[in-house]
Amino acid sequence: MLVTKEEIVEQLENYRNNKAMVKIKRIEIENYTPISEEESIEQLILKGFQGERVMTSNIADFTGKVALKYKDFSKTSSVRVLSDIIQEINEIEIGLIMLETAVRLLNPKAKAVITEIYFNNKPVTEVSSYLDITRKTVWRHKNRAINELYKICNRLSKYKYF
Repeated sequence: MLVTKEEIVEQLENYRNNKAMVKIKRIEIENYTPISEEESIEQLILKGFQGERVMTSNIADFTGKVALKYKDFSKTSSVRVLSDIIQEINEIEIGLIMLETAVRLLNPKAKAVITEIYFNNKPVTEVSSYLDITRKTVWRHKNRAINELYKICNRLSKYKYF
C-alpha cells in the first residue's frame, strides 16, 4: 500500500498521540469485563418492547426468543470487541514501526531534526540551537527528511508486515 507525503506528515504529527493510544488500548484490554450472559438476559427479560417493565412472570414468547438470541450474541460480542481493540492496536503499531524504521534510515542531521520536532515535540527554534544550525536549515532538513521518509515508507510498504 503506497503512502502519500500528507500521510507521512500526519503520522509524524500524531506520533506521540498514537504511542499514547496504544497504551490506552492495552489498558482497555487488561480491564475489559464483558456483561455476563445472566445480566444481559435479565435486562432483556425485565424490559418490554419499549423499555417498559414487565409486571408479570408470563414473558412473551418473542421476548424469550430475543433473550436466547442475545445470549448467543453476547458471547460473540465480547470476543468481537476485544478483537476490534487488538486490530486497532495492530494498525497503529504497524504505522509506528514503519515510521520509526524509516526515521532510523535517514542521515544523522535529518534524523535528529525529525526526532526532535516530532518525537520529542520541540519547537524549531529550540531544535536549531540544540543542533547549532539556523532555523532555515532546520526547515530544509525537515522538508528533505519528509521527502526521504516518503520514499522509504513506500519501499517498506511493499513488505508483508507493512
